[in-house]
This record gives sequence, structure tokens and C-alpha cells, in this order.
Amino acid sequence: LAGYYTEQDIAELSVRPDIEYIEDDAPVKRFCSSIGTSTATAGDLGIGTRRRSSFIPQPIPYGISMTQADQVSAKANDDGSPRMTVCIVDSGLDATHEDIQHYNVRGASFGKKVGEWNHSEDPHGMHIAGTLAALGNNNCGVVGVESGGNFRLLIARVFDDDGSDAKTSDIVEAVEWCADNGANVVNMSLGNLDKVKSEGEAMAQLWDDGILIVAAAGNEADKYQEDNYPASFNEVISVGMVDEGMQVAETSQKNKQLELVAPGVSVLSTTKMGTGELGSYILNGTEYEALPMEYTIPTTASSPDGVSGVLIDCGYAENPCPASDVSTQPHICLIKRGAPDPDVTITFRKKIKKCEAGGGIAAIIYNNVDEGPIDGTLTKENHGTSIPAVGISLDGGLELLSTYLDQEVTVVVRDDANYEYMTGTSMATPHVAGIAAIIWSHHPHCSNAQIRKVLQITALDQGDGGRDS
Repeated sequence: LAGYYTEQDIAELSVRPDIEYIEDDAPVKRFCSSIGTSTATAGDLGIGTRRRSSFIPQPIPYGISMTQADQVSAKANDDGSPRMTVCIVDSGLDATHEDIQHYNVRGASFGKKVGEWNHSEDPHGMHIAGTLAALGNNNCGVVGVESGGNFRLLIARVFDDDGSDAKTSDIVEAVEWCADNGANVVNMSLGNLDKVKSEGEAMAQLWDDGILIVAAAGNEADKYQEDNYPASFNEVISVGMVDEGMQVAETSQKNKQLELVAPGVSVLSTTKMGTGELGSYILNGTEYEALPMEYTIPTTASSPDGVSGVLIDCGYAENPCPASDVSTQPHICLIKRGAPDPDVTITFRKKIKKCEAGGGIAAIIYNNVDEGPIDGTLTKENHGTSIPAVGISLDGGLELLSTYLDQEVTVVVRDDANYEYMTGTSMATPHVAGIAAIIWSHHPHCSNAQIRKVLQITALDQGDGGRDS
């Protein structure tokens, strides 16, 4: 029973024989370490990945092929109804979204300040739902782990429109609702460092009821060996994250309870309609992948088609970077991440200001390691730059450097897209939950423990053999 009690109340209640224990109702947070937004992937086009938001044939986020979700779909019942029910405990969703099924979905809200489950302003839960079940064959957006509409979705909203105000008691109430409404798998991309007894009892009850529970391990970079809950309860599959190169992310939790890792770095999925940022650069009429720097200046209002100029090499942008003598056009700065001296830090903000000081009208910053496009931030909204900036991959930057200098390039940063990138163990978790539900749909006679074992023995073993944590 959750409530607000004074110290005197607690003292009086603690001596009552009919009360087993009293504990703090710990706050819970989402495990999304960063948001870098863009549109959808249309396929490998050499330098980068073409982008057209929802106006191109459907893209396949890298996590779908990495988990082999593109090789099998969930099996339905003989009457065509979904065999598997997946419950997402999160911030709700935007029920108007073009890429989420509007049937076989129901929900409820838990918590005093939480709004309706199907009208959430917070993008986190919407992103989880898209990774799990964004529709295929509808000629827009992305595809989810199960893209055929063969999951029944339960949406248990516990976060408010700011992605906060969830308590452990809300999580307990939400998962009990999931169980009561027939969930086979529960996805929780959330948690905290507090081990709460009532939450542990709820997880144990779900497990005893035959439900498979999947939760994010956490993104506590400075506490990466500590346990987050509910992921670290024994009944729960704890999920960490890897990037597109299958490397474990630095911020991913690495404690002894970690069970599986899945794609969680720069994962493309759905967001609240019309609120995602779209990033790209255009060469010779072809549009390529780019991730807008968090808090960068969008071009939507002032230049809907983007800003165009001659591409120039600015190195690490240690100094202002003026256009070459052969160009009289506005210029766009191509900048390498990092610094020539590894002991020196040049922030993205400083690089962009150097570009701007030299007359640059936009910046393209490419990675210095082979881990996909840069998902960077300018730290805060009042960052002092006034030009758009996007991040791209190392390969993309090197090809621009070798082939496209002194050619016209256009940088686009829109803020009205329906899809976006997010990073975190939150994003990794629905990959595991979705794969588990697909496997289970083909083997409904199996128990939750058997499905969990199948996930363990069929996972790709990276690094040294056996568990790494």
C-alpha cells in the first residue's frame, strides 16, 4: 500500500503485528542516456545512409538485422489473432502514430500525475513501442522486431509528460495489471539503484506466474558495476547495450546480473508525431544520414530545404576555418571529432563556434572511431552557436574528405519528423523482449524459464568465452 506518512505514522505502523514491513517508495527513471534524432534508413548508398523520413520505402534499423528479427515473424493463432501479449511499462505512446497498429492495443495509467496512456508527450515509451512492433509493409517509417502486427500490446504508463514522477509502487501496480491482462512478456526500460522489497516480490510473482520479464540494466557510467532494479532481481533478464559494431557501450551497466546485450546505441524508432528532428546532408541530389547535434539550430523555419555551401576541410577546428581562396560561395565545415593531442579536449560546441567564426554556415562533424555516426550534444539549449550541426560516421567523413571537398553540399536539420534516434539500455531492452516473444509464439508449450535459456544459449558470445561480467 503506497501513501504519504509522517515519522510518527511510521513509528506507530512499524509496531503493528499485521504490517510486515515499511519501506521508501523509491523514484524510478528511464534508462535513455541520450537522444539524437533523425529520420529513417533507406539502405546503404555508399557515403552514408539515405534519409527521407516517412516518405521513402521502409527502412530497417540496424538492430533488426543484428538480432536476426528480419528472418522470422511471430506466429499468430489459427484464427489470426496474436498469440503473444507484450506489456510495455513506460511513458505511454502517441496512439495517432502512423507506424503503430491501432488494433490489439490497450493500456492504463499508474501514478498520481500521469496522463492518459495513449496521449503521451514524452517520446521514450513511443520509441520502445516502435522498436518492438513498428509496422512493416505500410510504406512509411521504420520496422520493429515484430513488424507484422502479430503482438498484442499492453501499454502501462508510469511516467508523466516530462519522463519523470514514477515511483516503485507505480511499477508494482503496473506489472500486476500486465499480469492480470494476459501478458506473456513484460518490457521495462527503466529502473533505479534502490532494491525495494515490494518490487522484488512483484517480480518473483510474475516469474512464478510464467511471465518473462526483461529490463534495462542501466546507463550509470560512473556506477557501471552497481545493480539497478528491477533488472538485477534474479527473476528478470538484465539487458545492456552494444553499438552498431557490436561493441559494448561505455555507459552500459556491467554488473554481475547483466545477462544479455542488444543494440542500444543510436537506435532509430518512432517518436511523438511531428516532434522528432530530421538530420541529413545532400550531395548531387542524394540525401545521406546525419544525426543532428542535440540542441543544434534547426533549419525548418528559416530554410526548409536546408543551407547550402561549398564543403571545406577544417581538420579538428582548433582555429577559425575560412573558405579557400577559390570559393566565393558560403561554406560548410567538415570537422573531425577529437583533437590532435589526445590529452586535449575540443568540445563539439567549440568546434562549431570556430566554424562559425570563420564564416561557416553549417558544420558536419565526422567520427574518429568506427562506431557509426556521432550522436553528440551541445550540452544545453543556450550554447552560443547559431548554425546547424550534424554528426556522421568515420567512413562517411573520410569519403567526403577524399572526394567531395569544394563541392556544394546541403545540411538539413528539421524538427518536425515522426522518428528519432535514442541511445540507452532502454533501447536495447525491447530488442530482447521482442525476440523472446517471437520465439515463444512458435513454441507456446515452453515455459518462461525455457525461453530464457534459449535466449542465453543462442546469443552471440563476444570476447572471451562465457559471461564477461
